Amino acid sequence: MKNIIIPVDFSVYSENALKVAAMLAKKYEYSLTLIHMLELPSGYSEHDSTYAKSIVFMLKFAEQKMEEFVKKDYLDGVSLKVIIKHFAVFSEL
Repeated sequence: MKNIIIPVDFSVYSENALKVAAMLAKKYEYSLTLIHMLELPSGYSEHDSTYAKSIVFMLKFAEQKMEEFVKKDYLDGVSLKVIIKHFAVFSEL
């Protein structure tokens, strides 16, 4: 199976990349994987409840933004996978 990975920062540039990827996906029957990486500070203790609440808030906010971002008519019929990750772990790509 062919797959196109699109990095998403919710900018107009990400949307332009998504439009082009959607056209290719429809033409060649590819799937799309949208990836948003949260860059959160790592210098805090994992036991810090304020930090944990911030992480949860940012993850939920990113999920909401992604839900809005993929509500496009041009994505109808395209297989989508969405990944939202905390920290920039490039080895996963």
